Amino acid sequence: MAIELTFAAPPSANLLFANAPGKGRVRTKAYKLWAQSAGWEIKTQIVPLPGMHHIDGPYALTIHIGPGLDIDNCAKGIADILGPGAHGMNVTEDDSQMVELHVYRDKAAGKTCRVRVEAKL
Repeated sequence: MAIELTFAAPPSANLLFANAPGKGRVRTKAYKLWAQSAGWEIKTQIVPLPGMHHIDGPYALTIHIGPGLDIDNCAKGIADILGPGAHGMNVTEDDSQMVELHVYRDKAAGKTCRVRVEAKL
């Protein structure tokens, strides 16, 4: 089983978290805004049939990201939004279940990212 989605590319991993006095590492405003926007984009693409929008267990994540975007640090935000949690869409059980990661530069992606989440047994 595989799930394919397209949504806005995330901020650079360098811009996802900041240090907050007395709180430690917290999500930045840019990260929160992106997660909210991308979350709505994902919701419009999810098939409303039971089991067709969630992958349990090990999975492979393939990302196609546009030019000018940071190819080596886009995966963190994407993996986080696919998982459970405050900003997660619950497409995957948890990013600790990711067993493969493939990231490609793709001119056709523009300012979006095209994502494929495939179950691995």
